[in-house]
Formats: sequence, C-alpha cells, structure tokens
Amino acid sequence: MKFRGKMTELTCMKQFSSVVQTLKGLSRLCVLRLCADRFHFIISPENMGQRGAMVWCTLDQTHFFSEYNMKGVTEEDNEIYLELAPDMLIKALNSLKFSQVAKSVKIKLTNKIHPCLTFEVELPSTAMHSRICVHDVPVNTIPRRDWPDYRPPDLPRFDVGIEVPSLKTLRGVVDRMKALQPHVIMSANKLGSMCLKVNTDTASIAMHFRDLRIVDADQGRRILDNDEENEEDMFSVRLDAKRLSSVLTSELLHPRRVLCHILDDQMLHMVLEHEDVLMHYCVTAVSA
Repeated sequence: MKFRGKMTELTCMKQFSSVVQTLKGLSRLCVLRLCADRFHFIISPENMGQRGAMVWCTLDQTHFFSEYNMKGVTEEDNEIYLELAPDMLIKALNSLKFSQVAKSVKIKLTNKIHPCLTFEVELPSTAMHSRICVHDVPVNTIPRRDWPDYRPPDLPRFDVGIEVPSLKTLRGVVDRMKALQPHVIMSANKLGSMCLKVNTDTASIAMHFRDLRIVDADQGRRILDNDEENEEDMFSVRLDAKRLSSVLTSELLHPRRVLCHILDDQMLHMVLEHEDVLMHYCVTAVSA
C-alpha cells in the first residue's frame, strides 16, 4: 500500500482542516478511506457513542490535491482504509491556523515502527529558506474483511425532504432547548414547514420555520409521493439533543446548502453540500 498527496492551495488546506475539526467534535476515532478519485472520512455507529448513528464525508481529491498518488491493497481492491484520531490530525494541521501563507502540505503513508500518516507543512520564514513542520499521526490499517462495516448504508425512502435554514441558527435553538430537555423533536411537512420542539413537565416549547424549499423528489430515494397523504401532515423524529447539537457544529464548513430528510419516527438524514465536499449524517430516532 502506498499513498502520497500534496496540497498547495491555502483555501483547500483550511477547508480540509475545517472538515477534520468538524469530525473531532463528533468522535475520538474515524476511518479514512482512500480511493483513486476520492477520499472519505467515516465515523461508525460504535464510535459515535450512539447506536444507529453514522457520519460519512466524501471529498474530491482533484479539488484538494495538486499531487495525489495511491496504490491500494491489490489491483482489484485499489483502496486503503485507515483508522485514526481526528484530534491527532488537528494537531498536525495546527500550524495552518497561524499562517496565511503556508506553501504546501504533503501527506504520505509511512511506516515508523507503527504505520503513520506523515504531514509535512511548508511554512515561510524570515530567511530565504522555508520551514518544514513534520507531524506523524499514528494509524491502524483495516483489513479487507472489515471493509463492509464502513460502507455507506442503504438509505430508505424518506417521508419528506427539505432544505433547512442556517446551521448556526438551528444550533442556537437546539442549544437552548437541550438545557430544558435531553430530547428534541424535529418535524417537517411537504409544504416547507419545519419545527423544533421540546416537551417538559410544565410546557411545550417550539420554534417554527416557514417557506423552506422542498427537496426534489427525483433526487435519489428521498420522497415517496402518495396521493393519499395530506401535504400538511408533519413527519417527526425524536433525537438526542446533545448529539444533534454536535452535528450542527458543521457550520464550520460553511455549507452551500443543507438538506434534511425525515423517515417518520425512525431516522434523520442530513446532507451538507459545499463545493467538492459532501457530508452525510444518518441518525436513528430515540424511542419515547
């Protein structure tokens, strides 16, 4: 197995760092799946600390890397799966926070007693020569027999899909609600209405959003048209408020748009779209 990549655009470096920062807030471990044309970050249900939750993020390597060379396990299985800690990745990328003129970031798979992803961050200096900051991030290689555990799940047909408002706004609402109750109910209908609600022993508190864009029914397995349904009917899912709040920290990515799909009483699926980054969150409902 071999991997070597080089980023030379500062905006791409910072975007990559934002993706990793988002993952760090969700789990202490993630899986990096390297393919010839794309690479993926995956968080399994076990690492989310909640049964049935999963995150997968797909990035186009041509957008991020000016150089990208990889050789998988075999010619037939030309992929590499690595388990690593997002907080270790963030430490390797910390030097980007304080530099507006980083020249490049090189990433390569190395073997230094233990398999590592080695990051070489090239920074300018006051002298004629550049400074190179080197960080080794320990990784565990995942055998082929376990690869199916990290494939994206087969999504069901959802009852409703909408484009949601600002993640920052949603997180502010959820953070206030989680102080009152550990669970939040998210509801939406096919008229573009969405509601976040908590029920306490003494009150029911709700925030309503109107005139949201409905996701086109042709976009995958997202909406099942049914002539017998009333478009005003609300489809709901009960979620862990703390988990939902951590998911909404993805505002760091500044997504172009955020789609929310609900399967009544069963599942929430959120999709964040930003240039050449596509991040999915799949969370099962919490029983009442």
